Amino acid sequence: DVIGCATIQAPSAYTFIKLELGEDLVVTHGSLSRRAELTIRILLLQIDDLPFIRGDIFLRGNITDGAGIPWIFGTRINVFYITGRSARLGGSPETIKPAKNNHMGTTIHSLPPEILIHILSLTILDQHCLIQSNHNSPRVGLKLKDICGPDTLSRVCSLWRHIVRQFPSLWSHIDIALNHPLNPRLLARAKVLAARAGGAPLEIHVFDPDLEHEQKVRRFMLGQQGRSSPSGPRLEPNKMSDFSFRLSTPMRIRSLDFNFMLREGLHTCHMSALEYFLAKSTPGVLTHFSMQSHVGTLSSFIEPADDPQTFESVLLDIPSQLFENIWLGTTTLRLNGLCPHWGSKAYHGLVELRIGKRVPTMTEAQLVNILRSSPGLRVLRITTAIEYLTPSDESIVPVRLDDLEDLEVNDHAEMNLTASGEILRWIAPGAKPLQLIFDGYPSKGAISFCARSNVTRFFGKAFTQESVVDMIRRCSSLEILALNAGFFEVRDLYSILCHIDERDSADMVPTTKVYTLYLANFLLLPLRGLEDAVAEYSVQRLVIRDCSIEYETGEGMKETSDPPKVRSLLSTLKCPTVEYIEQRCSLDPEGW
Repeated sequence: DVIGCATIQAPSAYTFIKLELGEDLVVTHGSLSRRAELTIRILLLQIDDLPFIRGDIFLRGNITDGAGIPWIFGTRINVFYITGRSARLGGSPETIKPAKNNHMGTTIHSLPPEILIHILSLTILDQHCLIQSNHNSPRVGLKLKDICGPDTLSRVCSLWRHIVRQFPSLWSHIDIALNHPLNPRLLARAKVLAARAGGAPLEIHVFDPDLEHEQKVRRFMLGQQGRSSPSGPRLEPNKMSDFSFRLSTPMRIRSLDFNFMLREGLHTCHMSALEYFLAKSTPGVLTHFSMQSHVGTLSSFIEPADDPQTFESVLLDIPSQLFENIWLGTTTLRLNGLCPHWGSKAYHGLVELRIGKRVPTMTEAQLVNILRSSPGLRVLRITTAIEYLTPSDESIVPVRLDDLEDLEVNDHAEMNLTASGEILRWIAPGAKPLQLIFDGYPSKGAISFCARSNVTRFFGKAFTQESVVDMIRRCSSLEILALNAGFFEVRDLYSILCHIDERDSADMVPTTKVYTLYLANFLLLPLRGLEDAVAEYSVQRLVIRDCSIEYETGEGMKETSDPPKVRSLLSTLKCPTVEYIEQRCSLDPEGW
């Protein structure tokens, strides 16, 4: 029995994470992504099979700054392994002690290749991309010298170079920046990475962060402070925008991600890059395609020039047959701004489909055809408004999506914000637990959907005073019930505490239990209402975020937004776990 503790020291504040692995306990310190946690878990599970970890053995490996590697997991890695079922790990690394007189130490260079490759793979896969994702715009998050990729690690020592060169897939992620000073260096790096990747499928990320606009904003802000900033070279559109790094055709491209800030519209370089990489893609190899454009009003189809279906499409010099064949193996599409025509084969056989708000008009008939062409969908997020809806009194045959696990639909009618339910009624999920992100009015159609679905996670976006009681009372148990008031001035919990509609309660469950109740961005929450909600839904964990609290005193009702006072009031609730977060969060549930 091995109990492992991976301790990662990073410049940022520590977080404390516990992962239960059967009877083993893994305790980690440091800021870790989910991928890092999972990789460490895999590493720990595999150590039990290694002959040198037997009995009461203590192993410690350190990596410190220097030798051409600026950082790995922050500034240092310490990995501890201690045996013994009765051991319990916690607190700081200093509290972890090996068994007396029965331990040994070693350096990371003495680790077996099986362990070292896990560490190096984790480093590369989790920190290899220049882009810092956010919901507003692409942004260059690192300087080129800070990239901790396979090219950097291969310069540390001959052993590391030998190991990373044995795995072509570690060299497969390529970043291309358009209209950016890093463009020439990234292009040169792309050529090296592509050569090392060999026949491994490539992951190509093309982005334009609109650096010139960022520079203008910076100069303006400094000017407001009476300071001046050195003016960098002016970036002309289509300059510093080379992207051709491989002459061979076709290329084995597994993933294509385009991330553009288009304040000045679509430039020639954007269309050329899109055309170049799609034309070089090998049919059947491309599985992931993402097009995200930020700001601007661009919403157009991308189509082959020899067979366009609409007059206002962005036309690409790719034969129509090749264009359609490129999508044959695609399973993931994330689209906002530019997208294939709704009738394209790109929408056949999908596992994940995300369509943003800025896309060409989509009709209900087109959406239904897409659903029927991808019955294996697991993730479906449609935030654009669907037009030309079937009348609600007309009978339909819903589309079976037995594998659906994650659903978000903008269920507002285009010109009538009180009419909804027409889109949800087309979807018939299977028995799998379903996460529902609901943006609409709790109509009969929405209530009926919850009654025939196994909704276990419910996220309500931008709720004002609508009650979702009739929806959630069709769910027997919710892992999470989360409501975000957004920018509306919501001052109560009517949305989850009002009386249910008794007129149609045949499919209502006797009681709905909620493990975690998450309430964000409410202007005011009454303490008594929180008490009622905790009791009504048997809440085990309550999370309050960016909300003021109303409470009773001998002098009447008072309000407070003072964090210490809020925490003190919340501590009086009869709930096992209560958390308070001061920072406001976005409307996107991924940021909650």
